[in-house]
Amino acid sequence: MKKLFTVLCAATLPAILLAGCGNNSTPPVSTLEASQSCIGCHASVVSAVTGMPIVAEWKRSTHNTKNGAGCADCHEPASGHPNNCGTCHNGATPSGTGHDVVVNADQALKCNKCHGPQHPTDIMMQQSPQHFGNMTASIKNTTFRASYVSSLYVGNCRKCHNPHDPTTARTVAAQWGNSGHGDVNAACRTAYDFKTRGTYLPADTTFENYCVRCHTTSGFIHFVGSGFTDLRPFAGYTSTVVQYPAKSSDKTKEVTGCDACHDDGRGNAYGYKLRTVSPFTAYFNISTSKAPKNVKINGDDSKVAFPDAGASNMCVPCHAGRGAGRLIYTAANAPYFLNFSSTSNATSAHDFAGATVLFRTGGYEYAGRDYTNPPAFNHDSIGRNNFMNTGGNGPCIACHMNSGESHSLLPVEFTPALTGIDPTTSLVSAVVSNSCAACHTGTATPVVTAQYLQAKRAGFQAAVACLNGLLTKKKVTGTSNWQRLYGKGTGPNTMGASFNYGLLKWEWGAYAHNDIYAKRLIYDSIDWLYDGNLDTTTNAGGYATDVEAAINSLTTATSPWQSPTYTYTGAELAQLKANAIQYLLGGPGGSRP
Repeated sequence: MKKLFTVLCAATLPAILLAGCGNNSTPPVSTLEASQSCIGCHASVVSAVTGMPIVAEWKRSTHNTKNGAGCADCHEPASGHPNNCGTCHNGATPSGTGHDVVVNADQALKCNKCHGPQHPTDIMMQQSPQHFGNMTASIKNTTFRASYVSSLYVGNCRKCHNPHDPTTARTVAAQWGNSGHGDVNAACRTAYDFKTRGTYLPADTTFENYCVRCHTTSGFIHFVGSGFTDLRPFAGYTSTVVQYPAKSSDKTKEVTGCDACHDDGRGNAYGYKLRTVSPFTAYFNISTSKAPKNVKINGDDSKVAFPDAGASNMCVPCHAGRGAGRLIYTAANAPYFLNFSSTSNATSAHDFAGATVLFRTGGYEYAGRDYTNPPAFNHDSIGRNNFMNTGGNGPCIACHMNSGESHSLLPVEFTPALTGIDPTTSLVSAVVSNSCAACHTGTATPVVTAQYLQAKRAGFQAAVACLNGLLTKKKVTGTSNWQRLYGKGTGPNTMGASFNYGLLKWEWGAYAHNDIYAKRLIYDSIDWLYDGNLDTTTNAGGYATDVEAAINSLTTATSPWQSPTYTYTGAELAQLKANAIQYLLGGPGGSRP
């Protein structure tokens, strides 16, 4: 996680890359000296976005300290611009924009005087070409990647950067650049031209693509800013907006930028105020592709409402997934009566649906089973109403951004760094979120150490792998006949087991978000798949179970995450089964969690 990454944040910015911009005189003088006449009139001007004096902001930036750019380099006053306002205004400082001066230098493309693809020696090009991605074909290996600056951000550097002080936030920017949100090469940014994968139809009724809402910043802002209704595609100002499968002439792709989360209510991100987002209501619309009749579920029948998570509401829309297990029940009953012997694959939860596990809104819950959170579960209360002094920004922010590297968005560190699509290649090596210690004091709850979390993580991964092994053994994977195993009326439960596997395979943090809920979903899915029966006979330890027998029946299993497919060796499989039994049952002879 601590790999070297420089987003305009080298320890020393080479002055040669920045000096000489704009109107500095020859022989050169310092930017501070060249700006003195401007400072004389504007020293008391306060930024409406940050609330700080703009001169003080500029003085602490490398534009000043490294002689990068002075006031005139960006604002370019006309030759008659007065050096002293009092010359014309009897000593008073007037309101307004001044005389023939470039006020919005960013919009006027003054940043381009020193930065951008047209300046090969620019530090942004040399050390952070992620800014421009495939806006130019001259940068190697960037043809299909995403970028920090899409076509909609040209002339809008202020979407992320304070125009008077683009320097102070560079450490946080580097953390963000190392995170999944800033990864310009991630498949969630590059696999498709996501800005075209939108729809003009309302979110509650559409069956069209709506990837744009989470896979691009602009689409996300449209979505949350409209009360979760606007899913339209977009393009840069000079390109025609097209809808998939049409191809856009705008080749830029977006990551999740600063302005996705930061907005002061007026479209300004660089004050770093948190965007206000309402509690999320999802519409997990379904349209089957194979059935005696094409079943379409939308509107109130597909609606799932999430609780108010405070500022973390902005995280929920993209981490709520794209499907909920309860919709399998909806499809099975009136008025839809989906035929489970000839239908499409199970509805998918999609990837990284942490909110749906945390808030217990998305798994396929088997009838007659208890899924309520135990009294000791409080993860969904973190960051709400200052629970245990964790503030009011909601659980996502309270846990994932309460560390010395807040914008890495990881509450733990992994060794080696967690990369790619296989979470088993890394181990939890440190707990960095300060929120864990608020509750986990070692008295009523265990102290959360790296070893404690890694043991849970290994057990969770083993249980998911065993569920995968049983789905394969029962030949459920890839089926369209969900009743083949156990006859008419059993299709929903079999589809539900497949749904739970897909949900938890890609919800890598489920063991921390809501451990008991994750265990129960896996346990009941395995219990059903084994013999088509949910054991309800109880003994002193709880439910009598054949889940242990189901796990021990596996003679082969493959990793859910590795590609190409990896089959566990004999010793690995034995350890995998032991870990899964320990995680789900508390050990051999145990019972339902």
